Amino acid sequence: MKMRTTKVQRKKAEPTQICLWKRIVSGTLLASGLSIVLIVLYALILYMGWANADSISIGNTLIKIIGAAFAAIMVERGMCKNRWLIGALTGICYIVVAFFIFSILAGEFALNMCFVYDLGMGALTGALAGIISGMFKK
Repeated sequence: MKMRTTKVQRKKAEPTQICLWKRIVSGTLLASGLSIVLIVLYALILYMGWANADSISIGNTLIKIIGAAFAAIMVERGMCKNRWLIGALTGICYIVVAFFIFSILAGEFALNMCFVYDLGMGALTGALAGIISGMFKK
């Protein structure tokens, strides 16, 4: 007699709150490492003269957007619910860390309305990354 095996599909367990915060911190730190690499590459591009010094603000914004999206995607892997909310929270956490990184590189800590705009941009980028990564979920 031949035995038949059936595959049972199990739902992925949602992480606990402590596990979720650990994932947010690790995703934020990974994205911060990516940001540092992108900053060094951008500085090299500026040094070689391939980009103008006027493009620094655009380059910083792009690096923050890429970092927030990367952090959100890293945290949301394997999650089933509230991906947009967790992505927005991760984007905000990343922007806070990126603020410190960019402030250290600039040599001054200036807390102004640009920081509030960056928080909104991080939340929006993280939420969109969560929605988009949810569309490609297996």
